[in-house]
Amino acid sequence: MRTKRMYRTWIYTVVISVFEAWSQDAVKRDVTFNLGTNINLTCTNKTRADIVFIIWEMHLKNKNCKISFVNDDKGIDSCKDGKSLLKTSTAPPVLSAWLEQKGNKMVALCRAERGTPVANLSWSYGGSSEPAVKTQLDPDGFVTVESHLELLEDIGPEELTCIVQHRFWDQEKILVPKLREAAVLHITPSQPKRPALDLDNNQNGRKTDDADH
Repeated sequence: MRTKRMYRTWIYTVVISVFEAWSQDAVKRDVTFNLGTNINLTCTNKTRADIVFIIWEMHLKNKNCKISFVNDDKGIDSCKDGKSLLKTSTAPPVLSAWLEQKGNKMVALCRAERGTPVANLSWSYGGSSEPAVKTQLDPDGFVTVESHLELLEDIGPEELTCIVQHRFWDQEKILVPKLREAAVLHITPSQPKRPALDLDNNQNGRKTDDADH
């Protein structure tokens, strides 16, 4: 039994705005797939925060059509035959971990900053304290997640690690939080003022009398 195949040529264009100038990268690709099957086509693996919109131009056997996506979630679909355009992007977060002294308690913090999608933070320690997680979504689509863990008295900081998992990495990242050094306040002492000399009663080191003898 012969398998029927369809041949389609997909041309996709990524329009990028850089420093108020427009640049355009176009790539042509011939794709072969089985009739009636679903396929996923990737526009680009590059992560750019300044992508303005993406255009897929499809030159099919019997027609040409276009699907576009804009950053504000507005798009154009002239194909109207069941195709869908999904916006997916992956950017690695910036990682940091540290210890803070708050009153009489020690708190461990682990942060994955400005990544997409959101990173997964977990702690490896021997206690039962539950961490508090705070997530912040930036207007440009990047996500910052921060985990706070209050250390119990029986948990030593050297036994504590923060584990970060993200789609961008093949392996998890392990961070060991360290105590942040306290800020040192430098004070310059002022010079003491010298007492003023009483020129009426003390001049040239000699004492004056009310009357000459």
